[in-house]
Amino acid sequence: DVTPHKKVEGAVRESEEKFRLLFEKSTDPALLLDNGRYIDCNEAALRILCCPGKDRLIGLRPADLSPERQPDGALSTDKAEEVVDVASREGFNRFEWVHRAFDGSDVWVDVSLTVIPFHGRYIQYNVWRDISKRKLAEAALQESRQKYQCIYENVAEGMFRTDAEGRLLSANGALARMYGFAKPEDLIETAWNLNRVYARPKDRKLLNKLLEEEGVARNLETELYTRDGSTRWARMSVRVEKDEKGNILYYEGTLEDITEKKWAEDKYRDIFLNATEGIFQLTPEGRCFNANPALARIHGFDSPKDLIGYAVEIPKQLHVDEETWRTYLDRMNEKGYVRDQLWKMYRKDGGVAWLSINARLVRDETGHVLYHEGTVQDITEKKLVVDQILIQRDLALRLAQTDNVGDALALTLETALKASGMECGGIWLKKLGGEDLELISAKGFSPRLEKKARLLPA
Repeated sequence: DVTPHKKVEGAVRESEEKFRLLFEKSTDPALLLDNGRYIDCNEAALRILCCPGKDRLIGLRPADLSPERQPDGALSTDKAEEVVDVASREGFNRFEWVHRAFDGSDVWVDVSLTVIPFHGRYIQYNVWRDISKRKLAEAALQESRQKYQCIYENVAEGMFRTDAEGRLLSANGALARMYGFAKPEDLIETAWNLNRVYARPKDRKLLNKLLEEEGVARNLETELYTRDGSTRWARMSVRVEKDEKGNILYYEGTLEDITEKKWAEDKYRDIFLNATEGIFQLTPEGRCFNANPALARIHGFDSPKDLIGYAVEIPKQLHVDEETWRTYLDRMNEKGYVRDQLWKMYRKDGGVAWLSINARLVRDETGHVLYHEGTVQDITEKKLVVDQILIQRDLALRLAQTDNVGDALALTLETALKASGMECGGIWLKKLGGEDLELISAKGFSPRLEKKARLLPA
């Protein structure tokens, strides 16, 4: 009776057909390996390897479809023998592998290598899963981590993380140097607590308040103690990280050393407050928003605050001639600066001052004008002296050109009135043989006044 035998043969054929169907139609690359060489593969394997046909692949070894070395540096020939031997001994092996496709590109695959019976012998059934995208993502992530670590270690700003109590968990080199340590490890090993380094405790209270209410504090300037007890100025930004229940996990932030900047600011502030020249900042429209004490004094104000409060429209309030302001704006817009421009301006009491202006435009990174800033020198006395010299020179030249005493006296009177800023005046001479003064030359007198003032007692 051969019926049982035929049933077994039928079951075997059915099983082989099912295996063949699964093998051929699988979307995952599948290959059969016998004695270290490929004896069959499915269409998915041909696609992933960019192989034109099975005849190009059958008979090759795994190492023939691989770069010379795997990513760990091992020779592909040696490593292929190792993974196949493990599968032969244990019946299964899973590992990652880099194959080289027929077009020269490398393909990362996750390999499942299983020993199966096949026509009376044992072969190895290979199933690949393409993990190239995952590996590219991992490589990008690793590169990003390396870049971040490089930035973290070499950035000029101090970077840190502390626990909820303020104990330092991590720090970069810049933070260590800021506190006077050679390496971050030295800083962390001292159990440095950032809550105890504030030179001004109120700054720590402000930081804690901001973190409690807003979860972040930005650009907080504070003075901090260093390892040797000296202080450094820093600009701090900190944020808090919490779990889903609201418990504080850690704080992390940055510290920028601004000590030199603060010193420079203090030095500039001293210069600004004590300079003999006026220093100003004003809007392009002519509103003064910053001035030093010297500028306030030049304009007759008691303080910069009084001047700023008054000078909201400088062209109309302080300029004697608004055309001077328009000329100033034209030059600023053309060149971006002015040098030694002469301004005639009113003081608070209505008097007039002559000022020499040096100024420049301040722009943002897009080129937009933010404001004007410059210096002012009061040259009123110098201007008056120069004007007097010019008036006297002009008088001498004109007197040299006349031989008439009356004309000479009229020129002298005209010059005197011009120099003094007066509108009218006269010259009286003592009469020969008398005591009275006689009006010789007059300018700006009404007929009545001239008649009345013709003789004056000596």
